[in-house]
Amino acid sequence: MPQKWYHQKYYLYYKELFRVAYGYVNNRDDAEDILQNVFIKFLKYYNTFENLNHEKYWLIRVTINESLSLIRKRKNSRFECNSELFDNLPDSSSNSTENYDALRKCINSLPNKEKTIIVLYYYNSCSVEEIAHSIKLHPKSVYRLLRKARSRIKLMMEDK
Repeated sequence: MPQKWYHQKYYLYYKELFRVAYGYVNNRDDAEDILQNVFIKFLKYYNTFENLNHEKYWLIRVTINESLSLIRKRKNSRFECNSELFDNLPDSSSNSTENYDALRKCINSLPNKEKTIIVLYYYNSCSVEEIAHSIKLHPKSVYRLLRKARSRIKLMMEDK
């Protein structure tokens, strides 16, 4: 693989993959370590992709898997997410920092598939179709899981 080509691919995907990894681990150094592992794997399989979309979705999937693997190893995952999630949550008299921390805890407690969808949809601004392709689900299933995750988050936030 030519070095120039590799650098082009790295800069093409770095920001998006970093947001995915950071969304899971909430730590810049861990996210960069995850990306290092992802791009090492990419070097091994770079010539097996059918097209750019296949390549992109493979990289997203590997980033998610690497992030979840690190979380399982450490068993103390933390998560940062876009404040858009607050739009449909009940109002609270407590300040936004407390709400943000509560929201982060709620998202962390979601099952992995739902958490993945929330991270990709809100934090990484992926469309439902892109998410469906990345995690190999039908778009209707992604909509259903997204709705389910939002409901769970809303219920957990109401209990707090």
